[in-house]
Amino acid sequence: MVPLGGSGLALKDCPNAILGALMAMIQFLKKTNPMEKFKNILQIHGIRPNENRVMVLQHLTESNKAFSLCNLHQLFREKMDRTTVYRILILFTEKDILQKIPCTDGNLLFTLKTSDKEISKSPKFRCKCCQKVEVLPDLPVEYLNTLTGKNINPETIAIEGYCKDCHS
Repeated sequence: MVPLGGSGLALKDCPNAILGALMAMIQFLKKTNPMEKFKNILQIHGIRPNENRVMVLQHLTESNKAFSLCNLHQLFREKMDRTTVYRILILFTEKDILQKIPCTDGNLLFTLKTSDKEISKSPKFRCKCCQKVEVLPDLPVEYLNTLTGKNINPETIAIEGYCKDCHS
């Protein structure tokens, strides 16, 4: 007889349907552990998960903003040094989890790369105040065709300004 979570009930007291539902719920809760989700994302991209990598990925995913190396180092300075943060950002960029966005001040920002290849190659808008990054519509093909002799990568086009929330 196996007791069920301090309820005083044992497995023999539960009909099979209820037992099956309970086991399914336990499996679901195990799978939905947020840390496991981020570990799985890293493994899918061929990255060995560790605590630091999972923390950085979780932060970038939940914030939906772009961060510079300095911003992230400030957030995680108690847990990892600047070099570790830098190496994680470079690794995530090489493995197509992050993309770099150049800024007018010469810094690079890092943001999650979208899974939609068309959107990931679109120009971006970055709010100078809150650092939120939004995908902009693609440049018109007619315009791009007038730029003969130039190899343009729309992925690196970033327009800076203030979003509607910060402009008010």
